[in-house]
Amino acid sequence: VCLEEDYRGNSVTLPSSDTFTIPENVYIIGTMNDIDRSVESMDFALRRRFAWHEITAAESAHIIDASNISNNKDDIVEEAKKRMENLNNALVAEANLGEEYKLGGAYFKKIEKYCDGGNADWQALWDNHLGVILREYLRGRENAGDIMEKLKKAYKTNDSSAQEDAASNSTPENPAP
Repeated sequence: VCLEEDYRGNSVTLPSSDTFTIPENVYIIGTMNDIDRSVESMDFALRRRFAWHEITAAESAHIIDASNISNNKDDIVEEAKKRMENLNNALVAEANLGEEYKLGGAYFKKIEKYCDGGNADWQALWDNHLGVILREYLRGRENAGDIMEKLKKAYKTNDSSAQEDAASNSTPENPAP
């Protein structure tokens, strides 16, 4: 977000009688989530005054690379990116939510909080960060529980515990994949 050029380099007098100028080389950068309805009226005011650059969830995946993980980092980072992709695809396909609802790399970078000795606790990331926001997205929908299960399944696609769950639920008529 960049302040309009019309305001740069011009002095304004503040109520204190001091003058204030935003130099040409100073940029004010802010972030905003498109779906945050609580700031909608402020959103319109900001949109009129600033230039905008959208960063999609896919474009933000590189944020995960900066994770502070000491052991097995490459595998965990790649798995986080895959889970992000799977979950975001399910948000569109299963929950019928638009692109603006996709979760970006910053959510998945939080896996660094749940790594111990090269192992990642993907369930903790879901319970403490991802599932919480997804429940908010789906609040009030009649089939929210069913959709949450589908989203969780998409998130667990690479998870060995999900494969174990599938195997334990298999029968001769319904074998595990």
